[in-house]
Amino acid sequence: MKNSRRLFLTRAGAATTAAAAMAVAAPYVKAQSPIKWRLQTYAGPALAEHVIK
Repeated sequence: MKNSRRLFLTRAGAATTAAAAMAVAAPYVKAQSPIKWRLQTYAGPALAEHVIK
C-alpha cells in the first residue's frame, strides 16, 4: 500500500511540475513573430514575356 501511494505522489508531483512549466512557457511561444511564406515559381520564357509586359 505504501509503495503505490508513494508512486502516486511522485507521479502527481511530476505532472504538476510539468503543467506549471508549460503554463509559464506559453506566453513566450505566442510572442514569436508570425511566419511570412513566399511562393517562388518560374515557368520559362513563355510566361516571362507575359509577366514583363
